[in-house]
Amino acid sequence: MNPITEARIAVVDALVASGVNAYGFTPPTLIPPLAIVQAGSPWLEPDRIGPDFAARITMRVECIVNVVDAATAITALEELVIGVLAGLPEAVLTTSVEAPAVGGTGSQGDTLQADVLITAHIKE
Repeated sequence: MNPITEARIAVVDALVASGVNAYGFTPPTLIPPLAIVQAGSPWLEPDRIGPDFAARITMRVECIVNVVDAATAITALEELVIGVLAGLPEAVLTTSVEAPAVGGTGSQGDTLQADVLITAHIKE
């Protein structure tokens, strides 16, 4: 397995172990609350290329909750974000948490979302 996939899976596994409903990809059906670990920007900042590949990787943990009403949604999102921050592996650095925004799941209705941006070092 490549180091990029390993880093993403390590974050997902740590979140799941801490009780967060987390995925390393966008599942076919979004059933909030959930967290999706995806590529961030910049995705990779290589330190070394070649046989000793090493880089800093940025990932975005998209936290998603249902919107029943505004007060319930923001409280649920805050709890999910805190759960994500608490569940991240020690070697992962949290760089920021983006402001909440309204999104949607299509058939499941509106969602409230916030991205937790994280970085880690990877090497082969």
